[in-house]
Amino acid sequence: MKSTTYYCRLKVLSPVHIGCDEVYEPTGFAIDEEQKELIAFEAASFLARLEQEQLDRFSAICRKGTVQSMLEIYRFIRRHKEHAHGRRVAVPEAFVAHYNKTLKLAPGAVRQQLNKFQLARTSYQPVNGKPYIPGSAVKGALRTAVLNLRNKGKSHPRYRSGKQLNDELSGGTFATDPFRLVKVGDFQAADEVRQKIVYAVNRKKRPAEKEARGPYQILEVVEDDTEFIGTITIQVPPAGAAIRRPVDMDELESALGFYDSELKREKISLKAIGCDRAVQELHPNGKNLIRVGRHSGAECVTVAGHRHIKIMQGPGIQPKYKSHATTLWLAAASATPSTNRFLQPFGWAEFSLMTAEEAGQFEHKRTAAFNTWEKNQQETITAFTARAEELARQQENERRQQELEAAEQRRREEELQQYPWRAALPKLKSVTNWGDLKTQILENENFTQYQTEEEIGRAVAETARRVAEAINKKWTSDRDQIVANWTAASGVSWKPLTAPAAPAGKPQVNAEQLEQISGLKSWEEYKKSGLKIPKLDKQSAQVLKEKFMGWKLKKSKDKKQQKAYNNLIKRLKQLG
Repeated sequence: MKSTTYYCRLKVLSPVHIGCDEVYEPTGFAIDEEQKELIAFEAASFLARLEQEQLDRFSAICRKGTVQSMLEIYRFIRRHKEHAHGRRVAVPEAFVAHYNKTLKLAPGAVRQQLNKFQLARTSYQPVNGKPYIPGSAVKGALRTAVLNLRNKGKSHPRYRSGKQLNDELSGGTFATDPFRLVKVGDFQAADEVRQKIVYAVNRKKRPAEKEARGPYQILEVVEDDTEFIGTITIQVPPAGAAIRRPVDMDELESALGFYDSELKREKISLKAIGCDRAVQELHPNGKNLIRVGRHSGAECVTVAGHRHIKIMQGPGIQPKYKSHATTLWLAAASATPSTNRFLQPFGWAEFSLMTAEEAGQFEHKRTAAFNTWEKNQQETITAFTARAEELARQQENERRQQELEAAEQRRREEELQQYPWRAALPKLKSVTNWGDLKTQILENENFTQYQTEEEIGRAVAETARRVAEAINKKWTSDRDQIVANWTAASGVSWKPLTAPAAPAGKPQVNAEQLEQISGLKSWEEYKKSGLKIPKLDKQSAQVLKEKFMGWKLKKSKDKKQQKAYNNLIKRLKQLG
C-alpha cells in the first residue's frame, strides 16, 4: 500500500497535560524546597543509596500499610532527600507550602487531605521518564478538526449519536473510516523538556458572585516553548476500497483552522474574567494551531452545530445541556489564586510540517540521544548491581557473624554447665585492695563454694599476688597465711610474700602450733585443740585473732568466748 510520511513539529504554547492514569507515588519523589523542584527518582536507586540501618527503618514503615504510614514515608524521604537522584520538575512556592502542610497533618485528617495531594503525571516514556505526546492524542485532535471542517457549522440534520455524526461526516464506518489510513506516531521531545507542577482551577466564563465549584487538581504539565516531533503517515486507499472521502495532508492542514477560531473565541472568555497574560501572550505566529490533552475545553473536542454539553447544576439538581461550556479549567500557581491575571488555558500548541533536512537532523539527534541514554542506563544498572552485591555481602557477613556469636554463646553456656565457677572469675579483675579481696572473694559464697577447685585456687592466688604487689609494704604475714589457708583447699600452694622476723630475745615461731591454729574451722575445734593462749608466739596469736574475729567472739554474749578473746588481746599486748 502506497503511503507518504510527514515529519511534524508541535510547539507548546500553553501548559499541556496528557493523562496516563498515573500519579507520583510517595516512594517516587522528593521535594527540594530550596530549589523549588520535585525530584522524580526510581525507588530502587534511592533504596540502593541508603545505609542498612536506614533501609531497615524504611522497610518497617512500608510494612505498616496504613494511611498514616504514607505520611511517615513522605517524612522519611524528606529527611534523606540527598539520596534522591532523578528528573527535576519545577514547583510553585504555594506547592512547597502545601507539601509542608500535608506533612504536618493530624491523624484524623490524613485520609481526606492525602486524596487532595495526588500529583497526576503527564504521559511519559517508561524507559527514560521523559514526557511525550501520544499519537492517539494528536490523531484525535486532527479528527475533530476534520469533522468540523466537513460539517461547516451546520446543525441539520440532527444525529442520534456522536458515532452516527462521525460516520456521516467522515464518510464511513469502522471498516471504511478514512482515518484508518492515517497513522500518527508518538511525538518525542526535540530537546530537553521543561516541566512544572500546576494547579488546575475552575472558573466561570462570565464573572459571578459564586465561583465555579470544581475542586482543584494538581497536574504535571509540559511548559510552553517545548517542542515535540513526530510522524504522520497517510496511506493511499487501495484499489476497490470503499473509502468514499479519504484524508490527505492538505485537508488536515486546512482543518486546523478550526482551532484558530476556537482560540479567538476562548480569548474573549479569558479577557472577560481578567486573564490578561493568556490574552496577551497566546499567539500562533501565523502557524496552524492544535489543542491536545486534558482540559482542552468541551468546544475543542466536539463538532460545532451538534454540541450537547452537559452542565452540572449541583447535588440533587438535574443537569442542563447547552451548545457551549460555562466554565474554564485554567493552570494556576496555587489552589486558590488571588487573581485571574496569570492563569493560563491548557493544551494549545502550534502545528507545522518539517523539511526533509530538518527531519534528518532530528533522526540523527534522536539516535545520539538514545545511545547516550543507553550508556547512562548501563552505568546505572552496573552501579545498582554493585550496590546490591555489596548489600548481599554485608547481609551474608552479618549472618555468619550472628552464627559465630550464637555458637560462642552456646559454647559459654555449655562451659558454665561443666565449670560453673568460671562465671565468678571476671569478678577477680576488679579487685584492687585487701578489703575487696577479703570480703568479695575470700569470704564470698560465690567463691568459697568452689574453694576446692584448682582453677579457682590459682585464680585467687594470682589476684592476691597482684593486690600484694600493688599495696607493697601494707601486705603482712598474717595476710600471707590467710591466703595460704584459702588456696590450700584446692591443692594450690601459696608462697608467702613476707618473711616474719622474730625479735631478739623473743621465742621463735612455733611452726607446728601455727599450722594447728591455721587449720581451725570453728570455736568448737578450738576448745578441743588444747591450745594455751599464754604460750602462743606473736604470729600464732595474730592468726588466732583472725579466727576469733571471723567467729565473731568479740561481740559474743558467751562468757567463755569473751574471756578467750580478751586473754588473746592481752597476750598480743604482752608480745608487743
